[in-house]
Amino acid sequence: MTKSLYNKKNKVYDLINDEYKELLWGLRLINLEETWSKISNLDLCNIKIGLIDSGVDRNHEDLKNIVIEGFNFIDNSKDTTDHFGHGTRVAGIIGAEKNNKIGIAGVASGVQIVPLKVMDHRGKANIKNIIKALEWCMNNDIDIINLSLGYYKDCLNILTNKNSQDYFIEEEIVSELIKKSVPIISAVGNGYGKETQYPAAYSSVISVASCGIKLSPFHLYASPKNNKCKKDTIYAPGEYIYTTDIRGNYVYDFGSSMACGFVTGAIALLKSQNKVLSPKKLKNLLLDHSKKITTPNEDIKFLNVDNAFNELQGF
Repeated sequence: MTKSLYNKKNKVYDLINDEYKELLWGLRLINLEETWSKISNLDLCNIKIGLIDSGVDRNHEDLKNIVIEGFNFIDNSKDTTDHFGHGTRVAGIIGAEKNNKIGIAGVASGVQIVPLKVMDHRGKANIKNIIKALEWCMNNDIDIINLSLGYYKDCLNILTNKNSQDYFIEEEIVSELIKKSVPIISAVGNGYGKETQYPAAYSSVISVASCGIKLSPFHLYASPKNNKCKKDTIYAPGEYIYTTDIRGNYVYDFGSSMACGFVTGAIALLKSQNKVLSPKKLKNLLLDHSKKITTPNEDIKFLNVDNAFNELQGF
Protein backbone atom coordinates (compact mmCIF):
# COMPACT_ATOMS: atom_id res chain seq x y z
CA MET A 1 0.00 0.00 0.00
CA THR A 2 2.69 2.52 1.01
CA LYS A 3 4.73 2.19 -2.17
CA SER A 4 1.69 2.62 -4.38
CA LEU A 5 0.73 5.89 -2.68
CA TYR A 6 4.10 7.54 -2.26
CA ASN A 7 5.72 9.42 -5.13
CA LYS A 8 9.16 10.55 -3.99
CA LYS A 9 9.43 12.96 -6.92
CA ASN A 10 6.51 15.05 -5.71
CA LYS A 11 7.64 18.34 -4.21
CA VAL A 12 5.08 18.42 -1.42
CA TYR A 13 6.94 15.68 0.44
CA ASP A 14 10.10 17.80 0.39
CA LEU A 15 8.29 20.49 2.38
CA ILE A 16 7.49 18.33 5.41
CA ASN A 17 9.38 16.04 7.76
CA ASP A 18 6.42 14.31 9.39
CA GLU A 19 6.91 10.64 10.20
CA TYR A 20 4.10 9.26 8.05
CA LYS A 21 4.34 11.68 5.13
CA GLU A 22 4.63 8.80 2.65
CA LEU A 23 1.05 7.80 3.48
CA LEU A 24 -0.43 11.23 2.75
CA TRP A 25 -1.35 10.70 -0.90
CA GLY A 26 -4.14 13.25 -0.63
CA LEU A 27 -1.68 16.11 -0.10
CA ARG A 28 0.12 15.12 -3.27
CA LEU A 29 -2.97 15.09 -5.47
CA ILE A 30 -4.60 18.33 -4.35
CA ASN A 31 -1.52 20.31 -5.49
CA LEU A 32 -0.62 22.66 -2.66
CA GLU A 33 3.16 22.88 -2.61
CA GLU A 34 3.22 26.41 -4.09
CA THR A 35 0.59 27.57 -1.62
CA TRP A 36 2.43 26.05 1.32
CA SER A 37 5.66 27.76 0.27
CA LYS A 38 3.94 31.17 0.39
CA ILE A 39 1.84 30.84 3.55
CA SER A 40 3.18 30.74 7.11
CA ASN A 41 1.62 29.60 10.36
CA LEU A 42 1.33 33.28 11.25
CA ASP A 43 -1.10 33.66 8.35
CA LEU A 44 -3.20 30.76 9.59
CA CYS A 45 -3.17 31.20 13.36
CA ASN A 46 -5.96 33.77 13.19
CA ILE A 47 -8.31 31.45 11.31
CA LYS A 48 -10.84 29.74 13.59
CA ILE A 49 -12.58 26.66 12.22
CA GLY A 50 -15.75 25.48 13.87
CA LEU A 51 -15.65 21.68 13.66
CA ILE A 52 -19.22 20.50 14.26
CA ASP A 53 -18.66 16.83 14.90
CA SER A 54 -17.94 14.29 17.66
CA GLY A 55 -15.36 16.41 19.48
CA VAL A 56 -11.58 16.19 19.21
CA ASP A 57 -8.79 14.45 21.11
CA ARG A 58 -7.18 17.63 22.48
CA ASN A 59 -4.23 15.70 23.91
CA HIS A 60 -3.18 14.15 20.60
CA GLU A 61 0.47 14.90 19.81
CA ASP A 62 -0.43 16.28 16.37
CA LEU A 63 -3.44 18.33 17.51
CA LYS A 64 -2.67 19.66 21.00
CA ASN A 65 -1.24 22.94 19.71
CA ILE A 66 -4.14 23.80 17.42
CA VAL A 67 -7.29 22.76 19.29
CA ILE A 68 -8.84 25.48 21.44
CA GLU A 69 -11.87 25.60 23.71
CA GLY A 70 -15.21 24.75 22.14
CA PHE A 71 -18.52 23.45 23.45
CA ASN A 72 -20.37 20.20 24.02
CA PHE A 73 -24.01 20.57 22.96
CA ILE A 74 -24.93 17.08 24.13
CA ASP A 75 -23.99 17.67 27.77
CA ASN A 76 -24.09 21.49 27.72
CA SER A 77 -20.50 21.61 28.92
CA LYS A 78 -17.03 22.54 27.72
CA ASP A 79 -15.91 18.91 27.67
CA THR A 80 -15.39 18.21 23.96
CA THR A 81 -13.56 14.91 24.40
CA ASP A 82 -14.05 12.69 21.36
CA HIS A 83 -15.38 9.22 22.22
CA PHE A 84 -16.20 8.24 18.63
CA GLY A 85 -13.14 9.29 16.63
CA HIS A 86 -14.80 10.96 13.67
CA GLY A 87 -14.08 14.55 14.68
CA THR A 88 -10.46 13.80 15.58
CA ARG A 89 -9.93 12.26 12.15
CA VAL A 90 -11.36 15.25 10.32
CA ALA A 91 -9.37 17.64 12.53
CA GLY A 92 -6.12 15.93 11.55
CA ILE A 93 -6.84 16.31 7.85
CA ILE A 94 -7.63 19.99 8.29
CA GLY A 95 -4.81 21.10 10.52
CA ALA A 96 -2.52 18.47 12.05
CA GLU A 97 0.78 20.11 12.96
CA LYS A 98 3.34 19.74 10.20
CA ASN A 99 7.13 19.62 10.37
CA ASN A 100 7.21 18.31 13.93
CA LYS A 101 8.88 15.03 12.86
CA ILE A 102 5.92 13.00 14.11
CA GLY A 103 2.61 11.81 12.72
CA ILE A 104 1.04 13.55 9.76
CA ALA A 105 0.58 17.03 8.28
CA GLY A 106 -2.76 18.77 7.86
CA VAL A 107 -3.72 20.85 4.83
CA ALA A 108 -3.80 24.06 6.87
CA SER A 109 -1.41 23.42 9.73
CA GLY A 110 -1.51 26.39 12.09
CA VAL A 111 -5.25 27.07 12.11
CA GLN A 112 -7.28 27.02 15.30
CA ILE A 113 -9.72 24.12 15.54
CA VAL A 114 -12.79 24.82 17.68
CA PRO A 115 -14.50 21.50 18.54
CA LEU A 116 -18.29 21.76 18.71
CA LYS A 117 -19.56 18.41 19.89
CA VAL A 118 -22.94 17.27 18.58
CA MET A 119 -22.19 13.61 17.86
CA ASP A 120 -22.21 10.97 20.61
CA HIS A 121 -20.04 7.88 21.09
CA ARG A 122 -22.14 5.98 18.52
CA GLY A 123 -21.90 8.66 15.86
CA LYS A 124 -25.46 9.84 16.39
CA ALA A 125 -26.42 13.51 16.31
CA ASN A 126 -29.54 15.56 16.94
CA ILE A 127 -30.56 18.26 14.49
CA LYS A 128 -31.40 20.60 17.37
CA ASN A 129 -27.81 20.39 18.60
CA ILE A 130 -26.48 21.04 15.10
CA ILE A 131 -28.64 24.16 14.99
CA LYS A 132 -27.29 25.24 18.40
CA ALA A 133 -23.73 24.70 17.16
CA LEU A 134 -24.38 26.83 14.07
CA GLU A 135 -25.82 29.57 16.28
CA TRP A 136 -22.76 29.32 18.53
CA CYS A 137 -20.53 29.85 15.49
CA MET A 138 -22.48 32.95 14.54
CA ASN A 139 -21.98 34.44 18.01
CA ASN A 140 -18.32 33.48 18.50
CA ASP A 141 -16.46 34.86 15.49
CA ILE A 142 -15.89 31.54 13.74
CA ASP A 143 -14.30 32.04 10.31
CA ILE A 144 -15.09 28.68 8.68
CA ILE A 145 -17.47 25.82 9.53
CA ASN A 146 -16.83 22.15 8.76
CA LEU A 147 -19.84 19.81 8.82
CA SER A 148 -18.67 16.31 7.95
CA LEU A 149 -22.13 14.99 8.72
CA GLY A 150 -25.64 15.25 7.38
CA TYR A 151 -29.03 13.72 6.84
CA TYR A 152 -31.52 12.92 4.11
CA LYS A 153 -34.91 14.49 4.68
CA ASP A 154 -36.71 11.26 3.82
CA CYS A 155 -34.40 9.04 5.87
CA LEU A 156 -32.83 10.52 8.99
CA ASN A 157 -30.14 7.94 9.51
CA ILE A 158 -27.92 9.91 11.88
CA LEU A 159 -30.37 12.32 13.45
CA THR A 160 -32.65 11.34 16.27
CA ASN A 161 -35.11 14.22 16.07
CA LYS A 162 -37.69 14.27 13.27
CA ASN A 163 -39.28 17.70 13.78
CA SER A 164 -39.49 19.03 10.22
CA GLN A 165 -39.61 22.62 11.50
CA ASP A 166 -35.95 22.25 12.40
CA TYR A 167 -35.06 22.06 8.70
CA PHE A 168 -36.32 25.59 8.17
CA ILE A 169 -34.57 26.89 11.28
CA GLU A 170 -31.30 25.34 10.14
CA GLU A 171 -31.66 26.81 6.65
CA GLU A 172 -32.27 30.29 8.08
CA ILE A 173 -29.16 30.07 10.26
CA VAL A 174 -27.08 28.83 7.33
CA SER A 175 -28.27 31.84 5.31
CA GLU A 176 -27.34 34.21 8.13
CA LEU A 177 -23.86 32.72 8.41
CA ILE A 178 -23.31 33.04 4.68
CA LYS A 179 -24.36 36.71 4.87
CA LYS A 180 -21.67 37.15 7.54
CA SER A 181 -19.11 35.68 5.07
CA VAL A 182 -18.70 32.45 7.02
CA PRO A 183 -18.22 29.61 4.50
CA ILE A 184 -19.82 26.29 5.41
CA ILE A 185 -18.25 23.12 4.01
CA SER A 186 -20.33 19.95 4.23
CA ALA A 187 -20.11 16.33 3.08
CA VAL A 188 -22.59 15.14 0.44
CA GLY A 189 -22.84 11.64 1.95
CA ASN A 190 -21.47 8.25 1.04
CA GLY A 191 -24.28 6.56 -0.86
CA TYR A 192 -23.67 6.57 -4.60
CA GLY A 193 -26.88 7.32 -6.48
CA LYS A 194 -28.47 9.17 -3.57
CA GLU A 195 -29.38 12.82 -3.45
CA THR A 196 -26.95 15.14 -1.72
CA GLN A 197 -27.61 15.13 2.02
CA TYR A 198 -28.32 18.22 4.09
CA PRO A 199 -26.84 20.67 4.94
CA ALA A 200 -24.58 20.11 1.89
CA ALA A 201 -27.70 20.30 -0.31
CA TYR A 202 -28.31 23.96 0.54
CA SER A 203 -27.29 26.03 -2.48
CA SER A 204 -25.02 28.35 -0.48
CA VAL A 205 -23.08 25.52 1.22
CA ILE A 206 -19.85 24.19 -0.31
CA SER A 207 -20.65 20.52 -0.92
CA VAL A 208 -17.87 17.93 -0.98
CA ALA A 209 -17.72 14.40 -2.39
CA SER A 210 -14.86 11.91 -2.23
CA CYS A 211 -12.41 10.57 -4.80
CA GLY A 212 -10.28 7.47 -4.63
CA ILE A 213 -6.55 7.10 -5.09
CA LYS A 214 -6.92 6.75 -8.86
CA LEU A 215 -8.99 9.96 -9.01
CA SER A 216 -12.21 8.12 -9.64
CA PRO A 217 -15.31 8.94 -7.59
CA PHE A 218 -15.20 6.97 -4.36
CA HIS A 219 -18.43 6.24 -2.52
CA LEU A 220 -19.02 3.93 0.39
CA TYR A 221 -21.90 1.55 -0.35
CA ALA A 222 -21.29 2.22 -4.05
CA SER A 223 -23.69 1.18 -6.79
CA PRO A 224 -23.65 1.74 -10.56
CA LYS A 225 -26.58 4.16 -10.35
CA ASN A 226 -26.21 7.64 -11.78
CA ASN A 227 -24.67 10.13 -9.36
CA LYS A 228 -27.07 12.76 -8.00
CA CYS A 229 -24.63 15.12 -6.31
CA LYS A 230 -25.15 18.86 -6.65
CA LYS A 231 -23.65 20.10 -9.90
CA ASP A 232 -21.31 22.45 -8.05
CA THR A 233 -19.86 19.75 -5.81
CA ILE A 234 -16.09 19.74 -5.34
CA TYR A 235 -14.30 16.39 -5.07
CA ALA A 236 -11.37 15.68 -2.76
CA PRO A 237 -9.44 12.64 -1.48
CA GLY A 238 -11.60 10.21 0.48
CA GLU A 239 -10.05 6.75 0.23
CA TYR A 240 -7.34 5.33 2.51
CA ILE A 241 -6.89 8.68 4.25
CA TYR A 242 -4.32 8.36 7.02
CA THR A 243 -5.12 10.72 9.87
CA THR A 244 -5.24 11.32 13.61
CA ASP A 245 -7.43 9.18 15.86
CA ILE A 246 -8.54 9.16 19.49
CA ARG A 247 -6.27 7.96 22.30
CA GLY A 248 -3.28 9.42 20.46
CA ASN A 249 -3.47 6.97 17.58
CA TYR A 250 -3.45 7.23 13.79
CA VAL A 251 -5.81 5.41 11.45
CA TYR A 252 -7.05 5.08 7.87
CA ASP A 253 -10.54 6.36 7.15
CA PHE A 254 -12.78 6.76 4.12
CA GLY A 255 -15.64 8.80 2.69
CA SER A 256 -16.90 12.29 2.01
CA SER A 257 -16.37 13.27 5.66
CA MET A 258 -12.63 12.95 5.16
CA ALA A 259 -12.81 14.70 1.78
CA CYS A 260 -14.60 17.55 3.50
CA GLY A 261 -11.56 18.10 5.71
CA PHE A 262 -9.33 18.65 2.67
CA VAL A 263 -11.65 21.31 1.27
CA THR A 264 -12.01 23.04 4.62
CA GLY A 265 -8.23 23.16 4.87
CA ALA A 266 -8.03 24.64 1.37
CA ILE A 267 -10.62 27.28 2.25
CA ALA A 268 -8.55 28.17 5.33
CA LEU A 269 -5.44 28.67 3.19
CA LEU A 270 -7.34 31.00 0.85
CA LYS A 271 -9.12 32.88 3.62
CA SER A 272 -5.84 33.45 5.46
CA GLN A 273 -4.87 35.75 2.61
CA ASN A 274 -8.16 37.64 2.56
CA LYS A 275 -10.55 37.20 5.48
CA VAL A 276 -13.39 39.08 3.80
CA LEU A 277 -13.65 36.71 0.84
CA SER A 278 -17.30 35.73 0.50
CA PRO A 279 -18.37 32.07 0.61
CA LYS A 280 -19.55 32.40 -2.99
CA LYS A 281 -16.17 33.74 -4.11
CA LEU A 282 -14.36 30.94 -2.27
CA LYS A 283 -16.61 28.30 -3.80
CA ASN A 284 -16.09 29.70 -7.30
CA LEU A 285 -12.33 29.85 -6.82
CA LEU A 286 -12.27 26.14 -6.02
CA LEU A 287 -14.69 25.10 -8.76
CA ASP A 288 -13.40 27.31 -11.57
CA HIS A 289 -9.78 26.34 -10.95
CA SER A 290 -10.27 22.68 -10.13
CA LYS A 291 -8.85 19.74 -12.02
CA LYS A 292 -11.52 18.53 -14.46
CA ILE A 293 -11.75 14.74 -14.62
CA THR A 294 -13.94 12.67 -16.93
CA THR A 295 -15.01 9.27 -15.63
CA PRO A 296 -17.35 6.63 -17.12
CA ASN A 297 -20.29 7.77 -15.00
CA GLU A 298 -19.70 11.47 -14.45
CA ASP A 299 -17.47 14.49 -14.95
CA ILE A 300 -16.05 15.79 -11.69
CA LYS A 301 -14.15 18.81 -10.39
CA PHE A 302 -11.25 17.78 -8.19
CA LEU A 303 -9.65 20.10 -5.65
CA ASN A 304 -6.55 21.95 -6.90
CA VAL A 305 -5.30 24.29 -4.18
CA ASP A 306 -2.44 25.92 -6.08
CA ASN A 307 -4.66 26.86 -9.02
CA ALA A 308 -7.16 28.58 -6.72
CA PHE A 309 -4.44 30.25 -4.66
CA ASN A 310 -2.60 31.57 -7.72
CA GLU A 311 -5.82 33.01 -9.11
CA LEU A 312 -6.44 34.74 -5.79
CA GLN A 313 -2.92 36.18 -5.84
CA GLY A 314 -3.35 37.34 -9.43
CA PHE A 315 -0.69 35.08 -10.95
